[in-house]
This record gives sequence, C-alpha cells and structure tokens, in this order.
Amino acid sequence: MALSAGLSAAAASPPRFTPQPHDHIALTGNALAERMQHFGWLEALLHRHFPEHELVFRNLGYAGDELNMRLRVRDFGSPDEWLTRTRADVVWAFFGFNESFRGEAGLPGFKNELRRYVDH
Repeated sequence: MALSAGLSAAAASPPRFTPQPHDHIALTGNALAERMQHFGWLEALLHRHFPEHELVFRNLGYAGDELNMRLRVRDFGSPDEWLTRTRADVVWAFFGFNESFRGEAGLPGFKNELRRYVDH
C-alpha cells in the first residue's frame, strides 16, 4: 500500500512553466536568488527552450532579505516599486532560508507571511 501511494505521487506531473513572449521575469528573495546572478544557468536554460520569446530577466535578490524585512538605504524603493520598474510579468520568489533559523516555532508565522506575499 505504501509503495503504490509513493508511486502514484511520483507519477503525477508537476505543473509546467510556460512563459509568454517578451515576459519580464524577476527573481526575488535572499541569498539563493542573489547567487543566481553569478552563473546564468536559469536564464540560459529558458532562452534555450523558448528562443523566440525574447525573455528578460531581472535579479532583485539580496542576501538577508526576508518576506517582510528588506533592509535598504533610504529612498531605495519598495519591493513593489522595483517589480514595477522592472516591468515584472512573472515573479519567482526564493524565501525561507533566513526564516528557517526561527525553527519549527517560526513556521506558522512564515506561512502567514508567505500567504500575504502571494495574495497581495
């Protein structure tokens, strides 16, 4: 029984990401997103699979960022302002690592913050 449940879960297809032509894709989050700017593998992979789409990528990730706390210099602009400036059609958010240091006790708060982030 357990084996068959595992097999059917593994057989389910994950949703596919299919960008629209000329989409602006913004990567936001903490160090995982920030480090991605140094290698370009994600951009290369998507350009290879969708060469006619002329996709645009913007990396807005900063180490230390959390869903509800992003320390910046004065007048830097809010996360929403930067998503508007970069004309983001698609937002990929990489949050959770920094928040994980709050342990299991911090999980309900993280879930609530994530829900608010996605819903707004």
